[in-house]
Amino acid sequence: MTGTGAGRRRSLPVVIGACGCAALLVLVVGLGIGYLAWEDRSADQPAASGSPSSGAAPAPETESARPFVVLTARDGDELTPEENLEVLRTSPLTGGHLPEVAECPLPTITAAPTAAELQAFLDAGTACYAGLWAQAMSDRNLPWSTPRVEVFAWPQIPTGSACEAPLFEQTSPLMCHLDGVLYWPLGAGHLSALAAEADLPAAYLADLSRALMDAVGWQSSISFYALHYLEASAEDDPARLDAARRYGLQRQCLATTAMLQLPEELHPSDDLWAIFLDEGTWPPEPPASIPAAAVVHWVLVARSTDGALSPCNSWTAYSTDINS
Repeated sequence: MTGTGAGRRRSLPVVIGACGCAALLVLVVGLGIGYLAWEDRSADQPAASGSPSSGAAPAPETESARPFVVLTARDGDELTPEENLEVLRTSPLTGGHLPEVAECPLPTITAAPTAAELQAFLDAGTACYAGLWAQAMSDRNLPWSTPRVEVFAWPQIPTGSACEAPLFEQTSPLMCHLDGVLYWPLGAGHLSALAAEADLPAAYLADLSRALMDAVGWQSSISFYALHYLEASAEDDPARLDAARRYGLQRQCLATTAMLQLPEELHPSDDLWAIFLDEGTWPPEPPASIPAAAVVHWVLVARSTDGALSPCNSWTAYSTDINS
């Protein structure tokens, strides 16, 4: 990816290529939702103006004035902040429906699976989501390549990974775009750590859906448009925090929507829904510190969409649904 300055042209492709969310602001929505890496590596970036007020009411959703263009990590930002925001508000992932998955055969998963058992489960779950996202992306003229999942035992970082060791964490999967592998530490998972054993299949599928949003954001290039938009605001600009939260909440909503397109027998039980809808499940994590009530709100939105994507368009939502 190129930027407006030489330093950005040198550094952004390397950092974005390695990180799971294709950006430079660490954006964690609860544990395991995924992150947009940015803050810690952008201290030298100049401030810019043009971001809308985070408290303003959203503009009505309109059709983009230009065709959507898929970006890559090497593409520069040729748009104004307002134009990037327009793309985010009207992107191919803000309309239509996700397809239903008719069948999703899964192996047994237990509360303390071996690496082989977890690998088999995640491989099967990824295959189910792969069919969904392959069709959804194709329908929108977007590219899709299904990530390969590799389970590993922390702290033994996979030696063959194209991503650097400091990017790996014990409790969170890492989507490495340099080699197309979703690295999953044995024992990682947010909802799967909270669920009863009977609910583990649905809980792991929910965790997996959120992890795969890294690939969706990268391959659709929505992550790149979000990064460009974020770069237009100074670090202390409330609009930057608001935009980072909108990005994360859209991902949460899309991930939950995708999970609910799986066969009904794999949907969360009432007990697992109670965990989903408990604000204590989603402690705000810095730097974005998305309010737990906002996460629950967008889970509820996804629960009522019946596969539709337009309700998940957080870029046109009121600030009260994002920041409180």
